[in-house]
Amino acid sequence: MQANVARRPSAHETALNLAYAAHVDILLLQEPSIRSEERRLTRYHPGFEIFTPVDNWTEDRPRVLTYLRRGIGLRGVQTRPLLDPSTDLLFLQLLSGTRVVLTVINVYNAPCGSLRSGRAVRDIIAAWQPKPEDRVLIAGDFNLHHWTWQPDATGSSDADNLVEWAEAASLVLLSPTGEATHEDGNTLDLCWASSNLYGASTSIETSLHTTSDHESLLTRVPLALTDIPSPTAGKFRLDTMDEKLFLDVLRRNMQPLRHTASNARGPQALDLLAQQLTDCLGEALTASTRRTLGRGPGRPYWNETC
Repeated sequence: MQANVARRPSAHETALNLAYAAHVDILLLQEPSIRSEERRLTRYHPGFEIFTPVDNWTEDRPRVLTYLRRGIGLRGVQTRPLLDPSTDLLFLQLLSGTRVVLTVINVYNAPCGSLRSGRAVRDIIAAWQPKPEDRVLIAGDFNLHHWTWQPDATGSSDADNLVEWAEAASLVLLSPTGEATHEDGNTLDLCWASSNLYGASTSIETSLHTTSDHESLLTRVPLALTDIPSPTAGKFRLDTMDEKLFLDVLRRNMQPLRHTASNARGPQALDLLAQQLTDCLGEALTASTRRTLGRGPGRPYWNETC
């Protein structure tokens, strides 16, 4: 889930409570509420671990915060690939055991007239490039206009550069095009994903609105279950399955696969479809079914041949 909470304490608190109630795993906030720079006071929630882009808040307060849900079997490791620390970019790797399963980048790109206007986008373009095998999600408030996500908008050089960089990095725009994310009618909040995140999708979720002037976006990322699980992950206990939740998650994740299924021609396309179906089933099982307390890695619940 991503949301700009406009530095409002109530909106920040609402975002945390809504995200926790909706079983959101990762919450990306832009323009968070900061109560004290010297004491590093902001809004916390016992169900989430918080990550901040800089350690010293007295020089400049953070304009992004990332929250990772506790108890989901993923460990967050923050990286800082930029030479100069940025209050507007937060890089977080999600690990299952020792394996990086996803890199999530939280972005606040300040608008014209603001402090460090446009710097976040320029920094990420100049200093960071994902590898072809990386799984990456880049989301936040970009404050840029471009016909790619707002057909009637007049683009800017920063927006053009962002689009060119994203294409070169094989990133796909997941967020809805032509749908306003700000109360003034512009599409400012975006989400990009690496092309190997099969089945990922982003939608505007009015049920998660934080009362700020921005809409909340929800991104669903099916993480592959066919990889060897971490040593602490046990087998699924099918007797604990919440069947309604399983079907709801499966139905939701299957929506983006309709195009792939209707255009599957040849062995490679069928292999891709099979992988995507496996990922959808894996996320539905993970969301709805408990595991046994396994001691060793064992064998996956299923693999590429079964």
